[in-house]
Amino acid sequence: MVKLLIVTAIFLGTHLAPVNSSSRTSAYWEFYCAGGNFTPSSTYSRSLDKIAAELPKKVASSPLLFAGSQIGDVHALAQCRQDFTASACKMCIAGGLRDAVKVLCESRKGAVVFLEICTVAYSHQELLQYPTGNELDITASKRDFLPIILETEPFNTSVRELARAVARMAATSPAHFGTGEKKVVQAQYRLTIYALGQCMPNLSDKDCEICLTDLVYAIDIGVDMTTGRVAKVWCSYRFSLYKFFRGKPALVIPAEGLPQKGGKRHHNDDKTTIAWALVVVLFTLLLLSVVAGLVYWWRNRNQQKKSLGKEVQCIGKEVQCTGKAVELQVVPCPSALEAFEEIIGLANNNEIAVFLDYDGTLSPIVNDPEKAYMSSEMRQVLKAIAENFKTSIVSGRAREKVFEFVQIDTINYAGSHGTDIKMASTTWGEITEEHDSYQPAKKFATVMNQVYNSLVRETGHINGAKVENNTYCVSVHYRNVAKEDQLRVLHVVQEVLKNLNSGLDLTYGHMVYEIRPPLAFNKGNAVAYILDKLGLDFSIYIGDDLTDEDAFKVIRDRKKGIRILVSNTSRETSAFYSLKDPPQVMEFLKLLLSWKLKKIK
Repeated sequence: MVKLLIVTAIFLGTHLAPVNSSSRTSAYWEFYCAGGNFTPSSTYSRSLDKIAAELPKKVASSPLLFAGSQIGDVHALAQCRQDFTASACKMCIAGGLRDAVKVLCESRKGAVVFLEICTVAYSHQELLQYPTGNELDITASKRDFLPIILETEPFNTSVRELARAVARMAATSPAHFGTGEKKVVQAQYRLTIYALGQCMPNLSDKDCEICLTDLVYAIDIGVDMTTGRVAKVWCSYRFSLYKFFRGKPALVIPAEGLPQKGGKRHHNDDKTTIAWALVVVLFTLLLLSVVAGLVYWWRNRNQQKKSLGKEVQCIGKEVQCTGKAVELQVVPCPSALEAFEEIIGLANNNEIAVFLDYDGTLSPIVNDPEKAYMSSEMRQVLKAIAENFKTSIVSGRAREKVFEFVQIDTINYAGSHGTDIKMASTTWGEITEEHDSYQPAKKFATVMNQVYNSLVRETGHINGAKVENNTYCVSVHYRNVAKEDQLRVLHVVQEVLKNLNSGLDLTYGHMVYEIRPPLAFNKGNAVAYILDKLGLDFSIYIGDDLTDEDAFKVIRDRKKGIRILVSNTSRETSAFYSLKDPPQVMEFLKLLLSWKLKKIK
């Protein structure tokens, strides 16, 4: 048997507008701006304000959590996922409209914002009909990755099968809403794929099916893509390896079962299989070569046609990043060491707030998370940095655990991916604990303990698996688990979350699964919160983890700050500069300290 693993990539060239600062904007996963500009005192602006005031109530009072509105020349649509409450829906719509009008697409006549549980759109063109040729008729896409390679053919086939089935269900449902699950059973792994599809209820069955079918074919599946979402204004589709929606799935597709073992095979059959596999491989390589050539030609043409501006024009050689503020393009991020003078120039005499992740940034990634110690030299440098800059550490670990590693009390600490914040006493002087700490996930402490205890019990038979209680987050490390058992860890995590039915979120880091509260609060929100408390605007954030992308996005949207990714391999990121490893982080901090001391003199 010949296994064929094919990595595919779809480049979406949506033209995105630059954005301004807001601590709330990290709740969206994509947005798009269109149309010309309007002035704050115009009739269009007043009509938009009226829609922003009435549409959230109108949607929340609808049985299907959907409504449209037109005031003057402004057309608006909004819809929430039907598995959420009216109050949650109202908050999502209000926040989405506020961010679109005031922050993301300020003064633009058209905008669509895709949030976790709702979609909000407004335009000077008709929106209710589909397809309309409206300027907002774009396809948004988000990909999440699991660092485990799956056998492409059976997994992707299952993803497509479930997508088509859920799309048909949603299209024929009176509410245009459908959920489903599909079990995938192979010799190497046993997984469950969950999916949700939805259309605006005003669409006909045929238009809903057309809309969802377009999304199904737009899904970009690679060997390491295990969860993703695609959406238009009028419909959306999402799939994942954990149950992200509420209630039981309306559709359950059973597994086909393991391939039968034993039996005789003819030698000619094997030859035929291998021959066909070779043909497929050769054809695939030829196709990829053609695609690569076209992509190279297209990028060169674009580079010649226009200068992309500072937000995406990188000149380094180490890490691949995505300049999402203008176009979804892959460009190299320059070394923060080589570009240090440029970084200082961008600070433009602003007071700098320094933000740092811990694991992989200040300390090396190690097999035992309990032994992730930073070097004594790094501690000395960090202490000096904290004495000269307002410094914060933002980590996925429990806040108390990070402090045990760092042992510097002049630093602000944000643990549990930003949901447990304690400001340094030197920042506030003699004040009470109530005023210098913030725990937005505090109400989830009990359920997180339940998850922790269940995972400790259920992973006990898997050698190398380690469960870490990070207060408002539970981490399941599988770095020391044998490759053939790593998917067993994921299966256990899925089953625990399914049995508890707690609605918690599952995310991925460096060889770790993170179970987190279902809050629109992350490292990005923590950065915004701390900056507001400090009364500062300009920041430097250095981090290596996927969860640091939330912070990178917030700093990018504020348009006042430096985003530095720590990585020695290529990856898609919202950072702009790069450092290879903790030793390079230390060198950068030394440069920053030297610059500050010279400035003081």
